[in-house]
Amino acid sequence: APVQGNVQSSTLNFELLTLNFPLRLVSFGILWFFLTLSIESSIIPIKDVIFEHRLYLPGIGLFLGVGVVAVRMLEQWKKMKTPLVAAGFLVLAALSVATWQRNAVWKDGISLWQDVVAKAPGKPRGHYNLGLARQNGGMFKEAIGSYRNTLKLKPDYADAYNNLGNIYKAQGRLDEAAREYERAFAVEPDHAESRNNLGIIYTVRGALPEAILLYQKALELKPDYADACNNLGIAYVEQGRLEEAIDIYRKGLSLRPDHDRTYFNLGNVYIKQGKFKEAVGEYRAAVNLKPEVADYRHALENALKQLEK
Repeated sequence: APVQGNVQSSTLNFELLTLNFPLRLVSFGILWFFLTLSIESSIIPIKDVIFEHRLYLPGIGLFLGVGVVAVRMLEQWKKMKTPLVAAGFLVLAALSVATWQRNAVWKDGISLWQDVVAKAPGKPRGHYNLGLARQNGGMFKEAIGSYRNTLKLKPDYADAYNNLGNIYKAQGRLDEAAREYERAFAVEPDHAESRNNLGIIYTVRGALPEAILLYQKALELKPDYADACNNLGIAYVEQGRLEEAIDIYRKGLSLRPDHDRTYFNLGNVYIKQGKFKEAVGEYRAAVNLKPEVADYRHALENALKQLEK
């Protein structure tokens, strides 16, 4: 009799354990969801309040809890097992179709931001990012339209003016490009990129003093701006200020050691000075970074020939 009582007690404890275990999983899933979501949902302001990827990690707890509840329902309502399984498959099919449709939206940047603009046409950020995706895809005409829509909604959107200028510059419409760059830093005086880009136009036109001032201002606003260092070096070379060009190229490379064009330009300065050994080193660095660029390889070959002489 005592042995039989112990067996019954152990069986009861096991049943209680198995009953509580799913409930603990559900509780863990709920706790997991809110704890992981709270990392980005505190008093600290964030730019993107509603974003799909914010639920990736918290979703593990949600799916765990829902899965446990679904299994327990099947176990408790055995007579309803067939209808519940059928309903589960219907839900799964519906979610699969929704996932397929959503994946089509995420096919590329253009389709994604077209979806955003269609759902929130009054938000300038969606139009801007659609313009950026179209610009990167070479759809300049469509990108211009997107940036114009952006500026209708937010006339002080400096990046939109700057990108418009980049498109016009790529099309050879330098006057229009210069006007957009000027508008960019007019609405945002600290916009270093538009000053640098306007400096490029002045360099092309031979207005070197104006270009140098723009590059220097861009570096004042953004001291780690490696592209501005490279462009300032080009302007110095055009003025014959080779030592200053070397210094600014070196500064640019200290900021961005993978800037292949700066190595190439620095090599060109050394060639002008007859320092072929130094030029070889700079050209070789450019070739190592971008071996597919023919200009770099040809410059290295010519420098090696000069060095042998």
